[in-house]
Amino acid sequence: MSLSRLAIRLATVKALAGRTMAGGAVSDSQVSAIDVAAAEHKHPFIAVYSDDGEASGVGRDISGNGAFSLAVEIGVTSKMRYRLDSGEDEVVDALVPTDALMEMTLDLIARQIVIALADPTNDWANLWRRLVPKVGRVRTRRGASADKLLRFAGRQMEIEVHPLGDPPFGKPPAGVWSDLLDAIEQDTDPEFRKLAAVIRSSIVGDPQPPSWRIEQAQLALTGGEAVALQITPAEGLGDADVDLGEVVLTEGSGG
Repeated sequence: MSLSRLAIRLATVKALAGRTMAGGAVSDSQVSAIDVAAAEHKHPFIAVYSDDGEASGVGRDISGNGAFSLAVEIGVTSKMRYRLDSGEDEVVDALVPTDALMEMTLDLIARQIVIALADPTNDWANLWRRLVPKVGRVRTRRGASADKLLRFAGRQMEIEVHPLGDPPFGKPPAGVWSDLLDAIEQDTDPEFRKLAAVIRSSIVGDPQPPSWRIEQAQLALTGGEAVALQITPAEGLGDADVDLGEVVLTEGSGG
């Protein structure tokens, strides 16, 4: 379910960008801890992560589908409004950062996140809901710091998601996967658009393998098992797909 995790994380970031009090400050898998990140932000921010997950394999297939935790962290800092050298206040789109109002801001942003992911007019949210057919438990955790140089309040929403299964390997993307790639390719961010080629290659392969190799991979067969099931090309024909031109029945062949 690795591609599903990636797709859901990307769709979450795009669905939330510009839809909450955090504005465009929505990041994918921010490496630094929330208290470290708070020191770098002058306004509310959101970070999206795909966290622990568990899946059940079938036979040798280890790509089995299962649930994982989608973590959405919200941070609000006391730097949301500060005094410039000129003596003027820089106003950011957030509430005045007293302790009580920082908590209120977290509550409001959490509400806005829920609304954004359910918004039928939000194309990325529509993709999100197609990639997440079912949501399980939703937990929230609180974080805060009263450091004299920087106060911040944080909230983590941990959403148990049951994702759509990964697309089959070696076949052209279809359905939501085709729509996802189209959305990425049409995005205004040139760096984000580059992800489309990477994801497409992970689905189709580069170069695309012959059909019998795809079948062997999907069934998780060893080389000997593939030969025994007669899905491999005849000896001497190599790996490429071979079209069957004519079948000739000889005496004693039956049928």
